[in-house]
Amino acid sequence: MTGILFSLQINAFAQAHRVKRPRRSPAAQVSQTIGLSTITIRYSRPAARKRKVWGNVVPFGMQKSNFGERGPMPWRAGANENTVFAISDDVAINGKKLSAGSYGLHMIVQANNQVTVIFSKNYTSWGSFFYNAQDDALRIQSKLEDYPVHVERLKYEFENISNNSTTVSLYWGKKKISFTVSLDVHKIVLASMKDELKNYPGFFWEGPLSAAQYCVDNKVALDQALEWVNQSIKIKSTFANNREKASILIRQGKSDQAMAYVDKALPLGTIFQLHGLGRELIRFKLLKKAMEVFSYNYKKHKDTPVTINFGMMRGHSALGQYKKALKYAKAALEHVPPHDKSNQRQLAEAIKKLKNNQDVN
Repeated sequence: MTGILFSLQINAFAQAHRVKRPRRSPAAQVSQTIGLSTITIRYSRPAARKRKVWGNVVPFGMQKSNFGERGPMPWRAGANENTVFAISDDVAINGKKLSAGSYGLHMIVQANNQVTVIFSKNYTSWGSFFYNAQDDALRIQSKLEDYPVHVERLKYEFENISNNSTTVSLYWGKKKISFTVSLDVHKIVLASMKDELKNYPGFFWEGPLSAAQYCVDNKVALDQALEWVNQSIKIKSTFANNREKASILIRQGKSDQAMAYVDKALPLGTIFQLHGLGRELIRFKLLKKAMEVFSYNYKKHKDTPVTINFGMMRGHSALGQYKKALKYAKAALEHVPPHDKSNQRQLAEAIKKLKNNQDVN
């Protein structure tokens, strides 16, 4: 026993006095954000070095262990320490739930190209030498697929990235292994916004308004959006939050209630905000109210003839009053600067449509 302890002391002494040298399998990290959530993979990148990778460097089935009395172990899905799969929020892997946290990533590759991907609660060990199936948090099935290009060093990539999912792919040699990670992004974002609004952003009208706008833009949680926009208006009544409340109420089928907030927004809006409001009301098929907004803008901002005449053209056109709309289209065109080719082109096309009794909206 004394000899063993002495040997360990000598080895520890030698290790402490060695200089750092590059690893044969260098460390790497890849990360991807989906919504507000981050997925990170930390791993080491072994090289093929003209060896047969699959069925050789990576044995098929469970690997035999010569370390102590450990049983068969899966592949560490990389080299050196645990390959670590870390997620900031709950996800679904190939449709199966996995809670936020860090996991040791292991794989069992079979000769028939079937692959079991293992997410272990133990992510701090060296490789798979200390793997224990009792630590499994999740197992999913994947496949070892052909890949036309030789990849010398093992790598992980995020692919097929969407607003709420991505595919994680491991490449090595001329093969790949993939699985899908998906998230309930709206649920995560809503929870995050609720927490944020208990802090600094909650003291200002812009904070709850931006949260309400997220809900409207993504067509989710309109009741919650209404609470947030009310909170914003209570802090300070502005064009933006009154318009947003009107928009929410319209989407909830409460157009009559919404009109009161359109009226509150009118005196608070700039020429361009009012023009945008009128166009939004046209999209909601609230044509008479849209015409009211364009008319208000026309009377209030006489010094900006292009925009106000543009609005009157759109308002009358939406109501099917094409002759009146044509008059305002021509008036707008008269005031367009020579260098403004975009508005010249739009108005020329609008005039052509109106002459043919066609709506320009």
